[in-house]
Formats: sequence, C-alpha cells, structure tokens
Amino acid sequence: MEFTILGRTQLHVAGQPVYLGVAKQRALLTILLLNVGRPVLVDTIVQQLWNGRSSDEIKGTLHSPVSRLRGILKRAGVPNDLRNDAGSYRLDLDPRLVDYHRFRQQVDRANTARSQQDHLRARSLLSDAVALWHGVPLTDLRTEWAAERRGQMIIGDLVPAQHSLISSLLELNEHAEALRLLGPMIDDHPTDEVFAMQRMLALDRMGRFVDATSFFVRFRRQVLNELGAEPGPAIQAAHAEILSRHRSGTPAPTNRNGTPVSHLPRGATNFTGRETLVTALDDHFINNADAHHAKVVALHGMPGVGKTSLAVFWATSRRHRFPGGQFFLNLNAYGAGAPVSAADAMTALLGKLGVAADRIPADVDQRQAKLSAVLGARSPTLLVLDNVGDSDHSRPLLNAAGTTCSVLLTSRGRLTGLAVIDGVDTVEVAPMSHEESTILLRRQIGRPRCDREPAALDVLAGLSGGLPLALKIIGHRVATRADAGLAELAYELDGLLVSMTDSDDQAATLAGVFSWSYGGLSDGAARLFRLLGLHPGRSLSSAAADALSGGAHGATQDHLDELTQCHLLEPIGRHRYQLHDLLHEYAADLTEAEEPEDRRRTALVQLADFYLDTATNVRRQLIPQAQDVPRLPTNRNVVPTRFTGNEDAHRWLDQERNNLIAVTHRAARHGLHGHAWRIPATVSEGFERSGFKDDFLDALAVGLQSAKLLGDRPAEAGMLINIGRIHFGRRDYLIALEYFRLAVTTAIAAGNVELRAIGQHNLATAHLELGELGVVVQLYEETVQVFRESGSAYGQAYGLHRIADTYRRLGDYDKALAYFESTLRIRREIDHLRGQGDTLTDLGSLYLEWGRYDDARDHCLRALEIHELSHDDVKAAEALTVLASVEYTIGSLVEAARHAARAIELGESTQDSLRQARALAVLGRVRRTTGDRDGARTAWTRAVSIFDDLTSTEGDAVRSQLSVLDTSTDRE
Repeated sequence: MEFTILGRTQLHVAGQPVYLGVAKQRALLTILLLNVGRPVLVDTIVQQLWNGRSSDEIKGTLHSPVSRLRGILKRAGVPNDLRNDAGSYRLDLDPRLVDYHRFRQQVDRANTARSQQDHLRARSLLSDAVALWHGVPLTDLRTEWAAERRGQMIIGDLVPAQHSLISSLLELNEHAEALRLLGPMIDDHPTDEVFAMQRMLALDRMGRFVDATSFFVRFRRQVLNELGAEPGPAIQAAHAEILSRHRSGTPAPTNRNGTPVSHLPRGATNFTGRETLVTALDDHFINNADAHHAKVVALHGMPGVGKTSLAVFWATSRRHRFPGGQFFLNLNAYGAGAPVSAADAMTALLGKLGVAADRIPADVDQRQAKLSAVLGARSPTLLVLDNVGDSDHSRPLLNAAGTTCSVLLTSRGRLTGLAVIDGVDTVEVAPMSHEESTILLRRQIGRPRCDREPAALDVLAGLSGGLPLALKIIGHRVATRADAGLAELAYELDGLLVSMTDSDDQAATLAGVFSWSYGGLSDGAARLFRLLGLHPGRSLSSAAADALSGGAHGATQDHLDELTQCHLLEPIGRHRYQLHDLLHEYAADLTEAEEPEDRRRTALVQLADFYLDTATNVRRQLIPQAQDVPRLPTNRNVVPTRFTGNEDAHRWLDQERNNLIAVTHRAARHGLHGHAWRIPATVSEGFERSGFKDDFLDALAVGLQSAKLLGDRPAEAGMLINIGRIHFGRRDYLIALEYFRLAVTTAIAAGNVELRAIGQHNLATAHLELGELGVVVQLYEETVQVFRESGSAYGQAYGLHRIADTYRRLGDYDKALAYFESTLRIRREIDHLRGQGDTLTDLGSLYLEWGRYDDARDHCLRALEIHELSHDDVKAAEALTVLASVEYTIGSLVEAARHAARAIELGESTQDSLRQARALAVLGRVRRTTGDRDGARTAWTRAVSIFDDLTSTEGDAVRSQLSVLDTSTDRE
C-alpha cells in the first residue's frame, strides 16, 4: 500500500491503482498527504482548491470532497483518521505510506550513516530515496503556492539528497557510477557548484585530468554568463588542487585560503522558512545584479519580525559571493542606548577593515573618503547596516560604500527617501506564515511533545502572529516547563505574550522591543497608538481612528502616517489600516496603564457612536423607505461616514462586518447597552443580503440581552424579530416561529402596534413555509390593515406580497397575480428597489408554474438587474434558479446551465444551502438532457446530500431522478 505525491497523486493497494476521484478531490488529498499528521487550515485548503475564494464563500462545499475521500480510503482499507478539528482538516496515517515522507525518513537515516562514515549504508538508503522521485511533485496542485512548494521540495529535499548520494559514491571510489548519475543532475541544475565540483573530482580520480579541467573551464564560463559572477571559492580551490597535483605528480594539500573574512554576528541556529525573501535577496544581489554596480537593498518591517536574522542568514549563506569580506554594523536607531551616528559607524567600520585608529581622519568628510577608498580597493564586499533609523541616518555610509560594496540595510522605517531619491530597492519583511511558525516551534520544542499534541502546537503557532521573537519566547517557555502539556501552556500564554517580562534582556521581550518603536513617536501619534488598543478589530478606517481620538481628520491622518512609517500600523487599502495582534495587545496594555479611565470611556463611546451613526447612514442609503432604528443623541466629536451610492454603502458593510459585530460585544461589556442593541438592529437587513452567519446571530443575542437590561420592551421585540428572521433564513421555521410569537407578545405588552404587526407578519410567513396555508391569509390581511392605518406603504407591500405568494401556493394564479401587481405598484411608488426585485422574482415563479414562459423569463431578467443594483446575492440566487428552470423548459440548455451554475456559486458564497441545492437540481436536469450522465449524477448527488442535511422533502424528487439515472443504460 503506497501513496505517491512525488508526481501525480496516486494510491496503489496490492500493486493495483485506486481511483481517487476528480481533480479537486485529488488536489485535496495531495494537500493532506503533504501535511500528513498535521492540521491544515480550511483557509489554506480553500486557497489551493478554489483560488481567490474565501472559506466563508466555500463553506458547505468542502465537506463533499472530504466525505468522498473518507469513503475511498475506507473502501481501499487504508488505516487512517481524516477529521475536522477547529477550522482545519487533519489526515492521520503512517507517514511511511507516503513516498515523500518515506523519502525524508530515509534521507535522515542516510545522513546519520554518513556522519558515522558508513557510506555503504548511506549509498543504499539515498539511492532508494532518490528513486522515489518519479515526476514533478504535487502535480495535482496548480496554484502559485504549489509551484513555490515544488521548488522548495526540489531545492531543499531532492538536490541535497543527490549531493549526499554522489558524495558517498565518491567516498566509496565508485566514480563511474557517480558520473552516470551526475549527467542528468547537472542537466537539471547547470550552475550547481556542488554537482560541478563532484563531476570534476570524479573525472580527475578516474585519471581524466584533461576532461576535469576542461569541464571546469566550461562551467566557469557558464556561471559567468548566467550569474555574472565567478564560481565560488570551494570549486575554484578544488580546481587549483587538481592543477597542482598534475604539475607536481604528488597529492597537494587542500587550499582553504579563499574563505572571505566575515564580521557577521552569530545567526539563529534554527532559522526557518523565508524562502521567498531569501530568493528575493538573491534576485537583487546576484541573479539580476549589474556586474559593474553593487546593489543596495533595504529590509523593512515591524519590530520583532526577524529582519536582522534574515539579513545575517542570507549574508552567511552567500559568503562566497563576497570575497572582499562581510561587515556588520548595528546603528541602534531603535534600542536601549543612543543611536550610532553615521560618523561613528564609519570609524568602527574602518577599524574592522584594519585601519589603525591613528590613521582614521578626524574630519567626517575625509573619513568618508578614506572609507570609500579602502572599500574600493577590496574585491566585492557586503556591508550589513542593521537597525537604521531613517534615510539620512544611512546615506553617508551608502555614499562611502560607493559602487563596489553591496549594502544590505534593515529598518523599522520604510526608508521612503532612499527608495525615491537614491533608487534603493526595498523589501518588506512580513510575519511568518502559519506553516513556517509551526515548523520553527516544532524545532524548538522537539518532535515527541509536538506529536503528542498537534492541535495545541497549532494554537501556540497562532498566538505568535508569525513573529519570530514571539515564537522564540513561546519555545523558551515550553522548554522550561517540561512538566506541562502544550494545551495547558497555550491557555496560559494566550493574551500574555506581550506582558511577559521574565528576562534579563529587554531585547528578549516583546514589550521591550515594541517600546523602542513606541518611544520614538510624537505625542499625538503615541496617544493614537494607545487608543487603537480600544478598537476591537484588527483593521480600521481613518474615520474610525478620528472617532477614537476625537480629533481633526488632518491631525489624525498625520499620526496614522507616522505609525505606518515605523510599521506599528500597516496600510491595507485606501484610508484603511491593520494592526498586528500582538501590537494590538501592546497598545491595549499601554491604554490601561497610561490613559485615565474617563478618557478611555469617552473614546469607547465615540467609537460606538461612529459605527452606529455610519450604520444608520448605510441603512438610509440602502433602505430609504424604512424607518430609522430609534436614535441616540448625536456626538459632536464624531463625524460618521456618508454615502452617495449603494456601491459605497455595501463596500463599507463588507469591510466593517467584523468590526460592527465586535463593537456590539464590547459595547455590551462596558455598559453601552443602547449601542449594543441598536448596531445589530441597524445593519440586520444589510447583512441579510450577503447571507446571515453565526457571528451575527451571536451579536443579535447580545443586543437582545442589552435591550432587556435597559427594560426597553420595543427594542426587545425588535431584536426578537431580527433573531427569528435569521432562523427563518436558515429554514429553521419552528425556531423562528417561537421567536416571532415571543416578539408579538412583547410588542403587545409594550403597546407598540407597528412592532406587533411586523411580528405577526413574520409569524404568518413561518406558518406559510411550514405549509399551514389556512391561517396565513387572515394574519397577513390584519397586518396590511395595521400598516395602512399607520401610513406605512413599506409594511403594506410586505403583507400584500405574502398574500400573493400564499395564493400562488394554493394554485389560485389569478388572485396571486392581482396581489403581486398591487405589491409591485406600491414598491415602485416608494422606490423600494430591493422589494421590487423580490416581487419580480416571485412573479417569475408564478408565470413559470402557469406556463407563461416568456413572461416568466422577462420578469426574472428584470429581477436580476435589480438584485445586482441592490447587491442582494440571496435573492439573485433565487431569481437565477427560476430563470434556469424557464430556460430548461423552453429548451435553451446552454443558458439554463449558465444560470444554474451562477446560482450555485451565490448559494455557496451566502451559505444558503437550500437555494444551492435547488440550483443543483436544475443543473442536473440540464446535464441529463444533454447526455452528460456523470455531470447529472454529480449535481443530483450533491443536491440530495444538502436536502437531506436540511431534512427537506424536496430531496425526494431529486433522489427519484437519480435512481432512474443509475438504473438506466447507455443505450437510452
């Protein structure tokens, strides 16, 4: 039994291939096999299988390929456990069953054998390991990430194993076999110096001196042409040894004098990941460098992100590229003590270059000229300037470096001046990926503890936010607590990483490292940074920052710009910013310590006012016919965002969704109960258009509790109605029914006639969906009368629409049509765009059932135009499904398939499983009619699965169609 991912993903049992399903299914299995025994985030899987889509959009779709994989593995007899755990999937099986993991295990054993000089065993293990590579790895994954991962596997796994194999062959004097294997290896990696040196040595040891030296000449020419630089000192030394041996006729000692001098600090012993950044530095300094002009590159990023470690690692591993030497200077712009001036830095550098103290000029300009002359006299040199403050801080040193000395800078600032004026290339160092963080922690903690608690390891990696410093702190804490489990430590560390100060070195604490950036801020920027700790979400707009600080927009924008310049805040769009989780925690600690309680309270009220007032403007833009949610007094220090069109309003809702929910929770915790119920009540219908989710249901529950605490019975009734509407939208009609009944009772107790009518309207609609048609018309007519008396045309239209829908279900098409037309007329009079689309869609359904297909098609197309304008994806999915049925009925199969496919996409993105299943049912009919039996089976199988999950009887008809399809023959 064997899985392969070093090529096309396959499973062989007893030598026979096992069918693994369609492309997405094989791609899913590839991801799980690559990470066998480790949790893979749903977000990661979605990005690889549905590139560009979010996990929220795909929710409800991923379970199908997972379920089918479970079935395939079970039928094949593969001992495994494929489970969903905390937003991730994990496949547990013996890693030895997967060729890639078996390869790595064999290489580890071979390297152990080589370290013990057992080259016979090493050769055997490495030969078997390399033979496992039978194609392009991860062939079934076709994303950019997969391409990068393939490159990492080849360069990081296969090539080192091939190096070791050839080395063992040379140790065993199997020179001919080494040459045979080296041929295709050099073809694949023509500038690899290790392979080239091994070939040269093998030729020489076989007595082929001329071939060995000729090969070196050709290789040197190729490296110069392709890389613009000489081959490294190791292969040049090997070539010199061969020449010496030939001339003297006796073995010559190994020449190690070509190693360049290095004044680099000791690098991290467990440096992990960063392949993309290392490659970027290679591209800047080596691959795309001008041979006549040295390069200058600036690494910038937030504190603790690992800029220095990256610079030292890259410089150390590329030492042979700088035979003139490598020199490191910490300019200390951020840290304990004063920054090192450019003048003092030049003095220190001249000392490292061997210039005696009495020969260093006192005049700064002469000192710069001296440094330039000394560097110019050496062969290519690398200067690493760490912890630079701003462009002016480093510019004198760059001028001294001239054109022969490459310079690599690191800074917390963006060094915009160097980029714009001096043409310096800048590279941002972002936090590590979750995968890289997990690997680094695993190396620090050790495999046994990690393998015992993989889920806890995943949580610990998440706590770090991808900051190497945070990972080192976590790793150290875990290492010193050998008695504690990882889950226990993860619980202890959650929310405490920044405040941990149990170190004798400020540079080893997050608070210390962050404080060096915070301490350099202006007073206004420092106060704004503190107040950002009160914002509940990671991202925010400049307008929200204005509200927090209560200041003028111009001043706030200046402070935001200052924070982004030193990477305490990251710009993520026009007037939008994001704060790293650990910096957010640090800001919150500063707020608690430095902001008086009354100022914290004022800032929170202003923030809640901003979100509530802006949400009210969104509601007025999208639903101008609806009444405002009862207002709170306006705050003079808050300027809410205003909107001139539906597009802007919807964009704001999408961007601020998480913040609106988080602010609701925070408002309730701090006693701002008026805000806590009003915010979710205000955005309820706006959120409905993109599909309700669990987080919003939680926010409504918080709002309901706040309304109860205030004793505000009308607010309580309104929140009950909103919660009932979510359950109704999810087809939980019995639960919705209970909330609507309670809302009616509460509204009666409050003496609020209009809320009573709204609750009764929704109560009737729940009865309608439950098939209890006998009671609903009277209930709707009563609500219509209440709305008519109160002058609410908006409410009347809702009631009339439902009466029409009831008559449609009863088969009385004439009455249904009359009520629908009355509804449409009112909604046009009050310019209720979304309502018009809803009515047109249901008119399309009516005409379809009536057999008036042209009318049905026309009304659905008009409905779709309106749904697009109102951004109502839920109703658009419904209109598309009706339109697909119409096109299918009249024989326009291509159009029917297109509309059904789009409806399925919208059903997935809005998490509306029922509409998704209905569209799948239509698509299945289209596929069957066009002769695509497999396509029909796939669509109907998914539809039946969803209908069954929803306990809907609509699945019975589809199941019957599927049964007929499965029992029919190809001769039909």
